Amino acid sequence: MGSRTLVPLQGRSEEGAARRPSFFPLMPLKVVLHCVSVMFWCLLFVAQVYAHAVNYEVAQKRVIAVRVFYSASDPVNYAEYELFGPGDTLPYQVGRTDKNGFVSFLPERAGIWTIKVRGESSHGLHGATIEVKVDDALDLKSFNKPFVERLSATLIKLFVGISLIVGVFGLYVILKHRKTQNLLGDINAKGEKK
Repeated sequence: MGSRTLVPLQGRSEEGAARRPSFFPLMPLKVVLHCVSVMFWCLLFVAQVYAHAVNYEVAQKRVIAVRVFYSASDPVNYAEYELFGPGDTLPYQVGRTDKNGFVSFLPERAGIWTIKVRGESSHGLHGATIEVKVDDALDLKSFNKPFVERLSATLIKLFVGISLIVGVFGLYVILKHRKTQNLLGDINAKGEKK
């Protein structure tokens, strides 16, 4: 077996060559600056990616939901709407109703909130303006009802009553006319016999 001898490196003494190398050797300044530059650009890229992330929060709050429909079984689904807050000239919220015809919003102040819905059916475009009153506790206070619901029971009863009177009068006129025709027929028949 041969013996090993340490050969000194250029510029170092034999004693320096025999030492273990350090874990973090000294790097030239150019290499250090290059590494710092690469780390800076990597961190900048990560910050850009994080800034464009979509985050969300799920919470149960006092949401007001409005269902818009043509009939009870025919919702105004996927219709465009605009929501205006009290005194707003620009929409507070815009979008489309959901599959079941709902518009939901979380009011941030008291007053009258106006929803303008434009729905399209096989009969063409239809629109509705819904006013929702929100109280100081940001709860639903009241809302304007559709035209059909606004007709009070008294007006409906009045309409039905007038219809019945007109119907009965019409039957009376028809029966009277028939009786008159029968009498005239009898008179004409007697006149012809003589």
